[in-house]
Amino acid sequence: MRIRGGKNRGRELRALKSDHIRPPLERVRQTIFAILADRAEGANVLDLFAGTGSLGLEAISRGARRALFVDNSAQSVRALKGNIAACRMDTQTAVMMMSAFQIFNSRRLHDAGPYDIIFADPPYPLLDMPRGLGRFLRLLDRLVEEGLLAPDGRVVARCRPGVMKLEELQQLESVRAEQVGDTHVFFLKSKTQPARDQVPFTERR
Repeated sequence: MRIRGGKNRGRELRALKSDHIRPPLERVRQTIFAILADRAEGANVLDLFAGTGSLGLEAISRGARRALFVDNSAQSVRALKGNIAACRMDTQTAVMMMSAFQIFNSRRLHDAGPYDIIFADPPYPLLDMPRGLGRFLRLLDRLVEEGLLAPDGRVVARCRPGVMKLEELQQLESVRAEQVGDTHVFFLKSKTQPARDQVPFTERR
């Protein structure tokens, strides 16, 4: 697994092999950042369910100002910190080992916001659990309610095809959705903001 663009292009990142850890494939990340385009430049990034950090680190490589990573797995956090060190991004990053569902109780996380880009990439098994999808959708809405998403910010959410229920979101709406292989990526914005970049759903194989 390597960074695909920016100042650290080609840098190899450590990945973990686990049924619960599913890092975005390089072509998925390439699609995400092709769509975000210049939004990454100077952005304040929050990477939830960060795993080994490939999305947030890619963002910094492409010009993001800072990234805060959140993950509740000690194994993932160790690998993430190793990737940060390998990329020499220590001064632009912070890591919090906690559940993404507990972030609203963190003053540190609130003080570091609001965030221009929020990656929400939960483990697929989480969304298969009873009430798992509902908890995830509520988490996404609270990002707006708690003021963590910048006014013109984007939430980038990833899941299996057929899982996301956009109609159940109260605070967010999709401006773009892409299918890359067996992955759906949704680009979400606050419903209170105009959608200047809204495009139809597309599929890439």
